[in-house]
Amino acid sequence: MATKTTKAAPKTKVTEPKITVDEVTQEMNENLTLVKNTVNSINTFALETADDVLNATAKGNKQWQKTLTKGIDVSAQVMTAQQELVFTALETAKKQFTDGANRFKKLFEVA
Repeated sequence: MATKTTKAAPKTKVTEPKITVDEVTQEMNENLTLVKNTVNSINTFALETADDVLNATAKGNKQWQKTLTKGIDVSAQVMTAQQELVFTALETAKKQFTDGANRFKKLFEVA
C-alpha cells in the first residue's frame, strides 16, 4: 500500500498594514464631506436656475399681460365705434324711409 505524504502548508507571514484604520476612516470622512459639498453645490445651482427661470417667465408674462390689456382696450373702443356706426346707419335709414313714405303720401294725396 502506498503511503500518503502530506506536504506542510506554507507558513504565511503576518505583515503590518501599510495604512491604518484611522487613516481610512479619515479619508472616507473627507470623501463624504466632498460628496456632500458637491451635492449642495448642485442643489444650490438647480434652485438658482429654477428661480431665474421663474423670474424670467413672470417678467415675460407681465409684458404679455400689458400687451393683451392694451389690445383688449383698443378692441373695446373699436367695437364701441362700430356699434355707434351701425346704430347711426339704422337711424339714418329709418329717417330716410319715414321721410320717403311721408313724401310719397303727400305726392299721391287725394284731396
